Amino acid sequence: MEYFEYFPYLYWKEDGKEFLAQDITIRIIFDEISIKDKTIFYDYRIQDSDTLEMIAQNFYDDYTYSWVIMLVNKMFDRDFEWPMNSYEFSQYILDKYGSVSVANQPRYFIKVGENFWTEVSYQQYLTTNPLKRRIRTSYELEHEQNEKHRNIKILKKEFLADFLNKFNALVRQ
Repeated sequence: MEYFEYFPYLYWKEDGKEFLAQDITIRIIFDEISIKDKTIFYDYRIQDSDTLEMIAQNFYDDYTYSWVIMLVNKMFDRDFEWPMNSYEFSQYILDKYGSVSVANQPRYFIKVGENFWTEVSYQQYLTTNPLKRRIRTSYELEHEQNEKHRNIKILKKEFLADFLNKFNALVRQ
C-alpha cells in the first residue's frame, strides 16, 4: 500500500476545467503515548547500510510500507530526517565547510539557560565562568545532529493491518 493510495478525491477547478484530484493535504499524527508502548513497537537503530525500503522489506515483507516507518517516527522529509551514511556525511561536511579541518575549528559556547547554549566570541568565552562554557566543533555538532535520526521505532508486523485500517479510516473522514 502506498501512502496516498487511500486518500480521498475532490473536485478541482483550474483554468475553467474541472477534474478529480487526490486530497494530499490530509495530515495524520501518531499518538505520543502509543509510540512509547514497547508491546507495539521495536526500537531500531539505523545502520549505515540501511535504507528506508530495506527496513520496510525486512520488517513487513513489503518495501512499499516505508511510509509507515516515516509516519510513526514523524519524519516528513527523508532528505533531512533520515541519517546520512558515512560517505554522505563526509560529502556533506566537505560541501558545507570546504574541508574537515575547517569543520574541526573550535567554536565557543556559554550556557545561558537550563539547557540552552549560545555561541560567543573567544573573548566573551574567556570571561565566562568555566562551569558555564564549552568548546565544540562544527563537525561534532553536525555529527550529533545526524546521529539523532538513527534511533527510530518500528511498528511490529502483527499490528500493521490494524494500523493500515485505522489510517484508511482517518484519511477517508
